[in-house]
Amino acid sequence: MNLRMFMGYLLILLIGAFMISACEGPVGPQGETGAAGEQGDPGLPGSSDKQIRLGFEMTGGFGISSDTARVIGPSVYITNFDKRNYAGVDSIVFSALLTPDDSTYFAHVELYNVTDGVPIANSDISTNSYQWVESGNIYDDLPDKAIDLSFQIRLSSYGGHGSLRRAVLFLYR
Repeated sequence: MNLRMFMGYLLILLIGAFMISACEGPVGPQGETGAAGEQGDPGLPGSSDKQIRLGFEMTGGFGISSDTARVIGPSVYITNFDKRNYAGVDSIVFSALLTPDDSTYFAHVELYNVTDGVPIANSDISTNSYQWVESGNIYDDLPDKAIDLSFQIRLSSYGGHGSLRRAVLFLYR
């Protein structure tokens, strides 16, 4: 890789990190108000303050070629995630862009609680075509404590190929 390509990748990573840090973040346990630097003012009707997006860091996606679930490593973790740190949030939805290579196979992705070593109930989403898919509300399925989050990927049966292109948590007030 030449220096120009390396600098381009570095710039993309820095911009991505800035975009994530510029998004609204935790505000303290629910019910806590008035703290210095608190974010999350309810805003005016029609404001975009009703949705918080937490993206998993990915560059290019992850290939899927097995029906055995594979947990993706530390480079994509959302660390110390605690749903109680987002004031007013009552709904959390997991969404992902999956791309199976063949419509006879379903590509699956499921949130994974790395801290406790268990999948998050009701977060398994799948498709047999190139599309964004999302879970239902998994707020009650996430533990009431800080955890490291990742995801696990698999195909419906062995022999196909596919990929996970993007994964995002949407938090709603």
